[in-house]
Amino acid sequence: MAVPQRPLYRHAVTQTTLFQHPESFTSYVKVAPERGVDHVIGGLTYGVPATSGQRPPAIGQRVLVPLGRGNAKTPGYVVGTADAAPDGYDPDRIKPILRVLEDTGCLSPELVRLGSWMASYYCCPLGMVLANMLPASVRKGTGRVKRKVVRLAPAGRACLDSGTFEVEGKKLTRLQKAILEQAGQLAEGQSIEPRDLVTRAGGSTTSPVTKLVERRLLEIVTRSEIRASWQDASSESAGTATGPPDFHLTDGQTGALEAISHSVAAHDFAVHALYGVTGSGKTEVYLRAIDAVLAAGRSVIVLVPEISLTPQTVARFRARLGDDVAVLHSGLTSAQRHQQWASIEKGDARVVVGARSAVFAPFPDPAPVGLIVVDEEHDSSYKQDQAPRYHARDVAIKRAQMLNAVVVLGSATPSMETCHNAVVRRLYTWHRLPERVPGMNAAVARIVDMAADLRLAETAGSRQDRTTLELIGPTLQSELGKVLEDGGKAIVLLNRRGYANLVCCPSAPCAWVLYCDECDAAMVLHKDRTLKAGAFVQCHHCQAEQRVPKRCPMCDRTVRSLGVGTQRLEEVLCRLFPDHLEEGTTLRRVDSDTMRRAADYHEVLDAFRAGQARVLLGTQILAKGHDFPDVRLVGVINADAALHIPDFRSAERTFQLITQVAGRAGRGEHPGTVIVQTWQPEAPAVRLAAAQDYRTFGRQELTDRQQAGLPPYSRLARIVVRHQQLEKAQQRAEKVAAFFRKQASHDPERAVAVHGPMPCALGRIAGQFRIAIELQSQSAGAIQQVLAGARNRGLVRSDAQTAVDVDPITLM
Repeated sequence: MAVPQRPLYRHAVTQTTLFQHPESFTSYVKVAPERGVDHVIGGLTYGVPATSGQRPPAIGQRVLVPLGRGNAKTPGYVVGTADAAPDGYDPDRIKPILRVLEDTGCLSPELVRLGSWMASYYCCPLGMVLANMLPASVRKGTGRVKRKVVRLAPAGRACLDSGTFEVEGKKLTRLQKAILEQAGQLAEGQSIEPRDLVTRAGGSTTSPVTKLVERRLLEIVTRSEIRASWQDASSESAGTATGPPDFHLTDGQTGALEAISHSVAAHDFAVHALYGVTGSGKTEVYLRAIDAVLAAGRSVIVLVPEISLTPQTVARFRARLGDDVAVLHSGLTSAQRHQQWASIEKGDARVVVGARSAVFAPFPDPAPVGLIVVDEEHDSSYKQDQAPRYHARDVAIKRAQMLNAVVVLGSATPSMETCHNAVVRRLYTWHRLPERVPGMNAAVARIVDMAADLRLAETAGSRQDRTTLELIGPTLQSELGKVLEDGGKAIVLLNRRGYANLVCCPSAPCAWVLYCDECDAAMVLHKDRTLKAGAFVQCHHCQAEQRVPKRCPMCDRTVRSLGVGTQRLEEVLCRLFPDHLEEGTTLRRVDSDTMRRAADYHEVLDAFRAGQARVLLGTQILAKGHDFPDVRLVGVINADAALHIPDFRSAERTFQLITQVAGRAGRGEHPGTVIVQTWQPEAPAVRLAAAQDYRTFGRQELTDRQQAGLPPYSRLARIVVRHQQLEKAQQRAEKVAAFFRKQASHDPERAVAVHGPMPCALGRIAGQFRIAIELQSQSAGAIQQVLAGARNRGLVRSDAQTAVDVDPITLM
């Protein structure tokens, strides 16, 4: 190993000194490197050199260590400490830590314990889990600046106390005396900017301060702070706490609040499932429960599923709680995220609102977490799709269990897992808010059979083309026209972005379809006026883009596009209602193509609230908890589309999507109408969602799952083996599956069924063939035991060629 250019831990580490005598170590630490090192789950042992002259690092601190045969300098986290080398270790072969990484963030011991559980449960290296907890902006120190300030020195205090403004026979000038007196008025240990101090004393130049420092009457202190600019008013504005509004809670709200408050007061772990129809006042229950937690001296985490919801939630919470609310989500800049993290860590903010990663908010010990609210707990965005593949709802429950805190899971469409745990297993307390709060009208839903609607249009002699009628049928067109004429607002949902689903050859014998070169998926057509060609095709899995071919490569016919997306819907709406809708102003599209930044969401949603936009059209993000006034109509296009996805949760997702978007209507003085367009009007998920009948749907869905032995009546883990060569992917998958079958317990209560290997529904993504293995058991512990055995053998690891997903929410 080459000699480092400079000492890293205040001593040079060379090849000859890398392994040191045990007597040169004052203590030992276990370190989890920020790498995919998975063979030692509890961390690697390193020694703390006696020559460092510093205190041994504490649990949660970041350190730099030599890793592997090449002794690559690698950051990691201290996860354990000891005075002696662990049993089984050769003390002469233990490497020293190189440096404690100051000012790069750290994790509390409580978060390290939580991370250890996540590493074990979600089958991911501990260092990767801990690195995921601590934001990159904190590790890099983004936004941190150091500036020099001054404070009163002991000699300056003595000078003021004696009243003799003289040093070594030289009297202070009048301005120097005034500056010293102003410094003396500061609190003990308080520092101030030199220019501010001079201004207070009536001066204009800082040279007198320099003289006082030279005479040791003032002393210079380096202050570190994090600076970030905030342009989003909803995030930066300080609120004035107004307290709870002066209205009576409904009986359901009162009962739920009393039960939650009782759990908070008892300081016992408890989970409360708050099922309330849209508009039933779940947020008011959250806010009053938060008041009780803050009064008890503890802190609160509020999770929301989308960053677009964060400003709305933060604004409402700050209006009630004042400026004691911090925000954490991926839409913040790096400096903003660092600043908010530091504010939470110091205890300046005791309520955190954010998306998935906010579950790791670093509250200090004096005010530990007392309540975690998971709003819209059913939402799939709480599940991370990269290692560690954790579910924020389940991590929130585990963190609360470790801290004897309370969890509230709120939703108008609770997940089947939550419903099962509350209603069947009675592990959670179930609360119902069956009606909207006074002042909100329940929306009236109508299911439109598109086959019948098209026949009606043909009978009436409609001149519109079939594509338009299949996209927006006569019934929805009529209702939308009435709303626009009356000056109301509408939301139209089509859960597919782009212009057309695929580009193909119109010749039946040919049937050529443009597929992605790297994925087993059709390319999607997108319109783009900035391009000379006016359009391009994109793969929605690997994001590859191509030009649109003009002719079929097989038979040389002119190609055509089929299917619909939000771009085509936008075009059709502007054509149907030219007097009311204009693209980009009164009609706004909300999907991942138009919403690139958090600010884009805020601008569009604010314009809709203010009435500048009349119609919002977009994908599923429109269904996620928005509270818009005067939405008189909600239209759902192709409501049954998700039912055709090969996943046992497709009916549940369809029900949730329709129910949630329907709940955006009628939140004002005008009643709301919901038009659900479908080709399967008798499908239970569609029919019951239109009727807002969660109780019946939940009962039927749980019965079907129980008969099939599917979650929540069993537990799943999914391992996807990936490789550019199909044969190698299959060989490795067969080897892993064979090990699973050998290790699986035959005890009926702990039996593990091994399904596969089998190709995934999407057999290739980004040039990698994908082979899946599924583990299914009645016992989560049995699955964990099998996975742990595979991890110890090195057969299963979180790397580029293997994806381990415990409790998967999608099987694609």
